[in-house]
Amino acid sequence: MSYDDILQAIGYGKFHYILLLVCGLAVAADAVEIQAISFVLPSACDLKLNDIEKGWLTAIIFIGMMVGGYVWGGLADVQGRRNILRYALFVNGLFGLISAFSPNFGFFAFCRFMSGLGVGGSMPVVFSYFTEFQPRSHRGSMITILACFWMLGTIIAAGLAWLIIPHDIGGPLGSIFFGSWRIFLCIATFPCFTVALALLFLPESPRFYLEVGERRKAIKSLQTVERFNRGALRSTLHVSHIVAIRDGKIVSTYYTVLQASKELFYQPYLRRTLILFNIWFTFSFGYYGLSLWFPELFKKFADGSTCSNRMLNANNTEIYFESFLTSISTLPGNLITVLLIDRIGRKIILACSMGSSGVAVFFIWLVNRKQDTVILSCVFSGLSIGGWNALDVLGPELYPTHLRSTAFGLQSVLGRIASVLGNLLFAQLIDVDCAIPILLVSACLGWGAISAIWLPNT
Repeated sequence: MSYDDILQAIGYGKFHYILLLVCGLAVAADAVEIQAISFVLPSACDLKLNDIEKGWLTAIIFIGMMVGGYVWGGLADVQGRRNILRYALFVNGLFGLISAFSPNFGFFAFCRFMSGLGVGGSMPVVFSYFTEFQPRSHRGSMITILACFWMLGTIIAAGLAWLIIPHDIGGPLGSIFFGSWRIFLCIATFPCFTVALALLFLPESPRFYLEVGERRKAIKSLQTVERFNRGALRSTLHVSHIVAIRDGKIVSTYYTVLQASKELFYQPYLRRTLILFNIWFTFSFGYYGLSLWFPELFKKFADGSTCSNRMLNANNTEIYFESFLTSISTLPGNLITVLLIDRIGRKIILACSMGSSGVAVFFIWLVNRKQDTVILSCVFSGLSIGGWNALDVLGPELYPTHLRSTAFGLQSVLGRIASVLGNLLFAQLIDVDCAIPILLVSACLGWGAISAIWLPNT
């Protein structure tokens, strides 16, 4: 029997829904950590940040993700998905928690970098781990649903910011005032620690075990899935039942990160690798370069400063409510993606999403009222989320098992470089002329949409 045949025979049941919940919360935890900084920037007045420093704080988490995506992704192809995912989540949560106690910009930036190191590892690994338990009949829709948890994370982050940051709470703690934005950062780390603990009770990917020649361990993992789904073993799985995986080869030695990376740039993977690299760069530059600055843009439109002498003025709750609206506007896009991704295909959704997002960004340049900016930011978020969902499905499916995490890790590295450049560009120009970065984002998204058409179907 092939690996996919065995997954199909085991059936789809309780284990897969538990796995979806745990992996989904991991995705949501990463979204919370990335989005958190955008809500802190308008309110962390005690750090006395200028726009350049704010730009570096939004950028540095992506620098950490760039390093983490490559290192953790490669390690997951060598040491297994589950443990590496746990370690990455713990690093993310730990330094996110420590950052809440930052006395100055330098220490805050270091903690955000280390937190990004964890996020960069968990994002590529969680999708590989989840995918390798999915039978082909459910794979596309379930990966899309997993990607929808990103929306949940952004809504949680925006909702917590709206409920916590505008209020005058907290008190002195040593040399710092432990105010509402610091409390927000502490609470934002809870999902990371929760998921890291939950992963202790889930098995390692059986497909990973097969790739490294551990057939008996693969059988044990598959039997765990069957017990969860059926309450008992109804089939007799044996080592001899599993034949070589068709899209990869069973090996007795580990693939190194370097070997896997080199293989991506040879046929038959070279063309798809270059196209995906281009899409990751343009999409990340446009999406993260713009979306993480939405709260700051809303602040610029608001009358007066959002800061009091010590912290955020409680009257300026609109900034966070508008950010919450922007986050929740991704719900329709997620629902449409789930319904259509297996019907019209991943690359069509990706191309349409990037193209329409680019048009929405172009119209942001044309408006000059705050209300119009908020509406268009919601439209942009709702349209772009479908593209990210499709890309999350395409990423693992276009490569064999032994290259999956490394490929996703490298793509993430390039995406993080683009995110850094986008955020630094906005930091430089947000008070000078927003037209240049906004039009550049629109052009990048349009070019990415054209590139997506050339990807193979999966």
